[in-house]
Amino acid sequence: MGLNFDTFQERISDSEDDIPLIAIGSRKIKKNTKTIKKRRNKDCKDKVDAKEIELTEEEQRLELLERATSDNYLKSPYKCEKCYKGFVDPQAFTNHMEKHEKSSGPYECIICKLRYTSSRQLRAHVASAHARRYSCTKCPHRSHTRHQARDHEKWHNGYTYPCRICGQKFQKPTSFLTHMRKNHSEHVCVRCGDSFVGRHGLLMHISKTHRREQEKENSEDSAAERFCSDCNIQFLNLNAWKKHVLTSYKHTMRNDNSNCNICGVAVTSENRGSHMRNHMRELRPSVPAPEVPATPALQCSQCEGQFISRSRLQAHVRRVHLGLKYDKNVVCEMCGKKCTSAAGLRYHQRVHTGERPYSCALCPARFAHRARLRVHARTHSGDRPYACHTCDKRFTQKPALNRHYRVHSGARPYACTQCTKCFSQSNSLKLHVRTVHLKLPHVRKKDNGQQ
Repeated sequence: MGLNFDTFQERISDSEDDIPLIAIGSRKIKKNTKTIKKRRNKDCKDKVDAKEIELTEEEQRLELLERATSDNYLKSPYKCEKCYKGFVDPQAFTNHMEKHEKSSGPYECIICKLRYTSSRQLRAHVASAHARRYSCTKCPHRSHTRHQARDHEKWHNGYTYPCRICGQKFQKPTSFLTHMRKNHSEHVCVRCGDSFVGRHGLLMHISKTHRREQEKENSEDSAAERFCSDCNIQFLNLNAWKKHVLTSYKHTMRNDNSNCNICGVAVTSENRGSHMRNHMRELRPSVPAPEVPATPALQCSQCEGQFISRSRLQAHVRRVHLGLKYDKNVVCEMCGKKCTSAAGLRYHQRVHTGERPYSCALCPARFAHRARLRVHARTHSGDRPYACHTCDKRFTQKPALNRHYRVHSGARPYACTQCTKCFSQSNSLKLHVRTVHLKLPHVRKKDNGQQ
């Protein structure tokens, strides 16, 4: 009996065994066509206005050595001398150092010595962290991943990230995420009180930071003391509850209560900021005093120079013996200033252009450099990361700490050229010259609106 193909196509079947080969072939062609279209659409989305660069192993090592000379590494209290990363939090430093141990995996990165459990993870790490860069065609910026390069291209095109809750707009995705985490986040870690934009970020934080901590409540504090009734969150320890109350936007913007939410002491609106900073200071981990050896431990093989750390020795070799201090071609066209890198030139030229791309998420202030924005942000958070190891006083900036050390050492490096007087602060010297030698009147600052 002959088979009517038209009638067969109208039958409903759950298996391709009953379908003629010609029908299966046509179906596969349609599927392949759809797959090709999806791939083309994906390729169009993945296009980015940046040049993909493959770094040689030598270039990768030099890039890692540059990290050893950065302020972020040199000024950090906790330093990893294998990959030159700096940390402020001791727990984050401990978690990082575990990644260098053999227990983290048998596959080790030859550049930064991090270890992974599979060769696939190692290849992905090398590609994103060391071997591949995306150079922007419009400026000297380099991105580590295609996703970062796409975000950077959006910044060139004037794209902004609007907050759907308060309407504030941000030029950078990192600024937008920081704003969401600090102001509108409902995902809070019950172990430490940190806030996160989404549930996935919170879970990643728990797995990385608290994976070795026991999942049990602190028996010393009652559950009622660790419960936030406004947010309906039960914290596992009292310090986590305190950090949440001190940093959460929902609590910090409240001014209807004259008593401190932490200790119950009555505080005025003028003293509230300093009072809360004292509570934040109590929650900070203690920063150990830097260990300074009696004699330098490392000696340069090419000269008689001696250094107390490997990072300073390598910086000396690159600057003195390799001549990598300045690139003769990196010169500002407007004033002729030499810069150490293309990025340094880009930052310097903002002095001429007036560009201020870094905006504060909590106030209208804008800055030309990310470092100045970080320092400004401490006026909102109360963070003072630089501690004096003699009297435990803390400061928002390293230069302020250096000036403070003169109180203990008695150093007076600023000498008057007109007389024999010396001063510990440059401002004191300027005031001395103005009032004593130039005979100018001393103008005092106004106090409470009165002269």
